[in-house]
Amino acid sequence: MPEGFALRIGPVSVALFGEFDPSRWTLDAGHHKFFSPTNLAQTALHVEWGPTVGQSGHLAFEAGRVARFYRDGRQWSIRLGEDEHSRAADRVLSLDASGTTGSVLMNSGSAAGPAARYPLEYPLEDLLFRHLMAHHGALLVHACGVSWRGRGYLFVGSSGAGKSTTARLWRAAGAPVLNAARV
Repeated sequence: MPEGFALRIGPVSVALFGEFDPSRWTLDAGHHKFFSPTNLAQTALHVEWGPTVGQSGHLAFEAGRVARFYRDGRQWSIRLGEDEHSRAADRVLSLDASGTTGSVLMNSGSAAGPAARYPLEYPLEDLLFRHLMAHHGALLVHACGVSWRGRGYLFVGSSGAGKSTTARLWRAAGAPVLNAARV
């Protein structure tokens, strides 16, 4: 088993430590662009498996059964896959107030072979990086960027909104595409 795994997006790098096997994770090809050395990470998360029953802190935000955010003076947490009727969350991310250390507790009863499951699978990775980037004065947007006649254009939208199509059309017109998931 590896000693750790890390991803960097802009000024934020997050490292995972624990018993897991990244060679068995089904990460999309885009993740490989963001691999980073674990010793450079600002945030270290220890991955654990066990029961995910019980919340701590005060409910700060709720996104239905997708995620519930809790805060107290010492930490904040995101509980995935639960609502007021759930007994246990699928995964729980807890992070200290400084954003430097925390844990990902994975419900061992929710999947066979938990060591093969990517701890930050959707939507946790997105939620974590958006939170940490905000604390570093950065912003994560789902967009494509284009340079045209000395100006930059950013096309922002959710999945399926047409950003990749827009990027292809701009590229066909001779504009450099600064970033796009699939062009």
